[in-house]
Amino acid sequence: MEKREKRMLGTLILKEIHDTIINLRFLIASLLCLILIPLGMYVTLQDYNQRLNDYNSSQQLYLQRSEGQINPRFNAEGYRPPSPLSVFAEGLGLFLPNKAVTSRRGGVHRSRSSIEGIVNISNNTKPKSPLSVLFGKIDFVFNVGFVLSIFALIFTFAGITSEKEQGTLKLIMANPVPRWSILLAKIIGNYVVFIIPFLISFLISIIILNLSGIFPMADSGILSAIIMILAVTVLFLFCMFTFGMLISSSMQNSITSIITVLFIWVLFVLVIPKLSPMIAQIIHPVESEEVLTNMIQNTRANIEDELVAKEDDLFKSLLERYGLTMDTFFQADERNKIETEFDESVIGIREEYGGRLTDETIRLQRNHDNEKNIQNNFALQLSRISPISCYIYIITELAGTGISEVVNFTRTAERFQEQVTEDVYDQYTYRQYGTGGRYNSGFYKNDSFDPSKLPVPQIANYSFLTVSEVIGEEWIDILLLALYSILFFAGSFVKFLRYDVR
Repeated sequence: MEKREKRMLGTLILKEIHDTIINLRFLIASLLCLILIPLGMYVTLQDYNQRLNDYNSSQQLYLQRSEGQINPRFNAEGYRPPSPLSVFAEGLGLFLPNKAVTSRRGGVHRSRSSIEGIVNISNNTKPKSPLSVLFGKIDFVFNVGFVLSIFALIFTFAGITSEKEQGTLKLIMANPVPRWSILLAKIIGNYVVFIIPFLISFLISIIILNLSGIFPMADSGILSAIIMILAVTVLFLFCMFTFGMLISSSMQNSITSIITVLFIWVLFVLVIPKLSPMIAQIIHPVESEEVLTNMIQNTRANIEDELVAKEDDLFKSLLERYGLTMDTFFQADERNKIETEFDESVIGIREEYGGRLTDETIRLQRNHDNEKNIQNNFALQLSRISPISCYIYIITELAGTGISEVVNFTRTAERFQEQVTEDVYDQYTYRQYGTGGRYNSGFYKNDSFDPSKLPVPQIANYSFLTVSEVIGEEWIDILLLALYSILFFAGSFVKFLRYDVR
């Protein structure tokens, strides 16, 4: 009995494969796969090559401009290289920070005190054409998430309903065939026929990347990421196939089925991903970056004023102790002694206010980031109702153009600031004296430090998230795609079981 069921299942699968291949939709889907995916890969590869050249040029110009210019006011620059895997998904590429600039001071401009600086990260990338932002790019994730997803539904929306209308389903079910095998044959048959053109187009795309000479195909991390991208894509397409079969099993005719499929596809692709951030902003509003900047500037200005007043009071007290004023100070024999005492006494004050300045700036920034993260997480969870959102999250993270790359670059930039502070800024001492109309003696270099022998600081060996790190971050989306596939198949199976052949 078991062998007979297997033979019957094989026969049904072959029937579905045959019926699908001779259908016009197979020809259209195959042509789209074989044209759009390799073409999109070639175009994004050229874009990556241009961004790589821009990155190398920026690095080279920075090194040339900074050679021999290292000094206590030097602002080191670090650049984030374009991710090779961005050829699969542009993602947040136009909005991700890609430049870090270090600073000696934490913003004390008026007092000129030597206070630990805070790194500034920004995005200096401008789109080559505004239309590329307006309409987006046809990259791999677009072709799969938008084009192939709708074709997966077109392949399956009439899988059950068309045979109901033609009466062939009654003939098939009149035979001793388990209903589960009929449903499984339809999913497998259509899926196999659909996935073969996709795999061929994917292979062509990989060949294009390999022959380009600019894509690091030999990198083991790149290969494992590509394999993961392929595996997730295959799972996503299967998820969309099971969803299409669920709709087909639930409807009585093909017209209702196609209308329902298109309606829910629009919800999955356009409405849910775009509506989720809007709902999150309404439920959990967050102050704008402009407001945050003004708050930080006001806070820092107040701390700077306090520091200036403290230094003035300290210098005045030293002058009074020696019976001097600013007018008589410059001709006094005690001038060097007073300056030495001031240098020794002001260290603790500057460290205290420097710490406050940095702590308050970081506190305001982190509070804003925490509020923003709450808003983003709410939007993220809400958007995961759509399988397409889950798929895009996974692929963009694997491509190094996802949300996590903001945190990754920020941490790298902070380490870069620490490196430059230790190698350059800490090697100088800044001295200043006076009250009101201040005078200063500038920066003093440590005796053992030779800036001419120090290489120009830069971010070396920038690393994107590995596949294992992405899986650790995105396991929930991978799990959801698998669960959606199971739920859609289970739902279609239950609906098909309840189908009355009469």
